[in-house]
Amino acid sequence: MRAEVETGSRLHGGFYYAAGDWNVRWGSIGFYVDNPKFRAAVELSDREQYRGPQELLEYVKKAAKVAGVQGFNVEVHESPPIHRGFGTGTQVLLSLYMAFKALKGEQPEAVEEAALKLGRSRHSGAGTLAFKYGGFVMDAGLPGRPTPLVTLKMPSEWRFVIIIPKIERGLTDEEEESIMEKRQWGNSESNIAFMTSGALRLAAGIARGDLDDALEGLRFVQRGTGILFASVQGGEYRGKLNDLAAEAWRSRVILAQSSWGPAMYTIVENEYEAQGDVMLMKEIMSNVGLSGEVIISPPRNYGASIKIVG
Repeated sequence: MRAEVETGSRLHGGFYYAAGDWNVRWGSIGFYVDNPKFRAAVELSDREQYRGPQELLEYVKKAAKVAGVQGFNVEVHESPPIHRGFGTGTQVLLSLYMAFKALKGEQPEAVEEAALKLGRSRHSGAGTLAFKYGGFVMDAGLPGRPTPLVTLKMPSEWRFVIIIPKIERGLTDEEEESIMEKRQWGNSESNIAFMTSGALRLAAGIARGDLDDALEGLRFVQRGTGILFASVQGGEYRGKLNDLAAEAWRSRVILAQSSWGPAMYTIVENEYEAQGDVMLMKEIMSNVGLSGEVIISPPRNYGASIKIVG
């Protein structure tokens, strides 16, 4: 028997709530996009066999260990880059864990419980909930079991234009953990209000199919999140991404930073507009001395798939 797994990628929208006086510390939002994908074929084996990017092997081994699998044969067909803002670690871990459990003939836990067993969703539940529901997600706050506050299907004609600049990768899991756990985060009431009102406007814009409102809401969430993390990342965005966001705004393009980046993205009305924005995004990168890749993705309004074949 073989399992075929496919996931989308999570683009992080930021935090709508962080480190105030609620009974949660973090409340996050995210989008599930169809590209880039993670696709792999998975089999049980009497030894460890792996073909794919070396940087993913630790996640394959962890998923196998937690699932109680002694050996495996995993072939990765395609994958998003790791630590680039796509939530790849969570997608790989959850999809392979679910595949291993299915191949063993065992009923897996709910996705939310599996994520905790795998050490995910410590600070953001967006990747876990996107894996399960797709579309647009808001968690109900962490720590604890990731629980959906809002799940919405996105207008299918909308497109994400995603920039992947050639700069240093985002934080590893260990680096992020060190920052998020060891710092004593504080947040002003005014900034929390800014973030939460932005998230409400974003969700309402998606529900009504109003892209202008959705983007304005995303801009508010991003600004509030950036203010919170400015002392860590050197501004509202990380490093050179500050220049990229500022240059894009001169063309009235709202760019959002996904997690620690370097992936940045905007949302446009349709495929035609997205094709036109690719050249603009490349020009914007060039204007600030950066190069990189620009990709287009539709929203993925459904979660990951694990299919048993053979």
